[in-house]
Amino acid sequence: IAARTYASTTTISSSSSDTKAAAICDPTIESYQKGSNKIHIIGTAHVSSVSAQLAGAAVKEIKPAAVFIELDPQRINRAFRNGRITQAVNIVFFAESKGQVTMRMAKLYPQDFEKKSKGLFQVLEKMRIQNPIQEMYEGLEAQGITPGEEFVTAVEEGLQNNSIIILGDRPMDITLKRIAKALFFDTDLKKLAEADEIITNKMKDRVPELQEWERQMNESGQQTKELSPEEFSIFVERLKTKETTMALMNEVKKAAPALYEALVGERDVFMGRAMDSTASALLPSLIPSGLRTMVSVVGLGHVEGIGRELISMGWSKFTPANCR
Repeated sequence: IAARTYASTTTISSSSSDTKAAAICDPTIESYQKGSNKIHIIGTAHVSSVSAQLAGAAVKEIKPAAVFIELDPQRINRAFRNGRITQAVNIVFFAESKGQVTMRMAKLYPQDFEKKSKGLFQVLEKMRIQNPIQEMYEGLEAQGITPGEEFVTAVEEGLQNNSIIILGDRPMDITLKRIAKALFFDTDLKKLAEADEIITNKMKDRVPELQEWERQMNESGQQTKELSPEEFSIFVERLKTKETTMALMNEVKKAAPALYEALVGERDVFMGRAMDSTASALLPSLIPSGLRTMVSVVGLGHVEGIGRELISMGWSKFTPANCR
């Protein structure tokens, strides 16, 4: 929420992670097991080059039977570089109608996907109402920063390994309707504004450079600051920890619980159940014997909730042998 104050006009150029080390041991990865099935969940920041590199390295290292990503068919263009499929791809996705969720499979062939708004975004555009999320993505892309690059790298490495690609997020149009309902009917905007200020202060505590950047903005009279590659990397990587992410999200949860549930909580449950069903039902049918492993790439803010859902369905958290 508060991060909208700062704009970047540069790409991230450096990595702070050592990809020569076992990728599976990265602190942003949590591992779960049920029987012979294993799921490794990578928590990412959608504008972090480090997250993108880790996702690709982990899939390459683990060679999973399936790669699960936090996307749905309505955002399928973001799963492939430049929105283009260059080879036949087997995908699994989930459809939701009247509260019923069904798993579906499809084979995609080389094609291009249009980058266009759908659902509520489309309505906002027709009404000429500002769409800050779409504007943020378009602004980042215009400057060479690709939000969701970790999905692309995970899919690319997965296809090299003949992994099944799973689009496991809740359909976007349903999520947007739930968000709209929460905002318009169930959210105290004053409390949300207060949470915004609290989040800003917590971000300043974790990234002291923000105060200096803010001072520079005030002195120059600018509304936004153009961050250098180093500054942008500092901002993203300092905030990209489980503790920081949960602290910030808990403020949203306290101020606007209905909004939090629509944006995060309900999707945690949806994706957790999608992981369980594909790992426990689909993969055994495709791989009758042997180890069945999945790598899941999701935003860091979803890792804890998905983990709780998996545990409720009989999964156990574990530490991979080479990380002990």
